Amino acid sequence: MSVLGWSRGNPVAPAGVYQRRDGPWTVLIADPSAAQTACDRLALQVRCFDSSLDFIPVAPAQNLAVSDATDISQTGHLDRLWRMLTGRGQFSIALAVQVSQPLCPQDGRGWLRARQVQQEQRLARDAMLQDITTRLNLPITPHRHGPRGTYCDVLTGHAKAHDVRAMITRMAHKINAPANVSLTVTGLWPPLGFASHAPAAEVTK
Repeated sequence: MSVLGWSRGNPVAPAGVYQRRDGPWTVLIADPSAAQTACDRLALQVRCFDSSLDFIPVAPAQNLAVSDATDISQTGHLDRLWRMLTGRGQFSIALAVQVSQPLCPQDGRGWLRARQVQQEQRLARDAMLQDITTRLNLPITPHRHGPRGTYCDVLTGHAKAHDVRAMITRMAHKINAPANVSLTVTGLWPPLGFASHAPAAEVTK
């Protein structure tokens, strides 16, 4: 069986999601045939989230065994996560870059200059995201950088989700972004970015 996450008590789970009690925790599981890939597991987690089921999600890329989920539930780490995540979800914010044909530096100096330009662009995207998230005054994940942009997640309660999305949209119109950079907001999603199951530092605010 594939573990999707943990909940409390006897939650009402959508079709295809089963439960196994483990003390105060309920492990949410799915048949392996329905959760073969990370995309399959994410789809089931979104179904749980959209059904208003409060749970601590497992990273979809992590195909966690039930025995491992039981071990984690006995560490006490889930208690802190439950207090932080119950009744909440995340918006994912992306500063996406339209990548043109990459340059091929002909020498070491050209390569160093290209690296410097990439670093300057990355720092500029960091500053733009920081400008937005600071004003939200909500928990955020550290920024993630990829070849096509910079990303972060924002944690918010269900009741405030509409207002938070509207605020992000308003601020997005005010940022001075280059022509090849666009901001997108998706969600509300399960709070995957905040649900590290190993003891870790608190998310930033």
